[in-house]
Amino acid sequence: MRVHYQDFMIFFTFLLFWISIQFGQIIEDSIAYIIVLSIGIVHGSNDFTILKKQQNSKIDFLKSTGFYLSLIILCVVT
Repeated sequence: MRVHYQDFMIFFTFLLFWISIQFGQIIEDSIAYIIVLSIGIVHGSNDFTILKKQQNSKIDFLKSTGFYLSLIILCVVT
């Protein structure tokens, strides 16, 4: 069985629309926070894997990681 991307997006849109109708604002916000945090953790770990593969020495990796974390903190603060 082959699932096309557009079919999935239509189904997912209606699913989210149904969730927004059935549940209150607090439940919606909680679901959104959980999804953002879980995807964010996976995305962040992937970024560190890419940084580790690109850097040849441990010092270069630490510099890149420090820059990456400071950029993320700057985005969160502002």
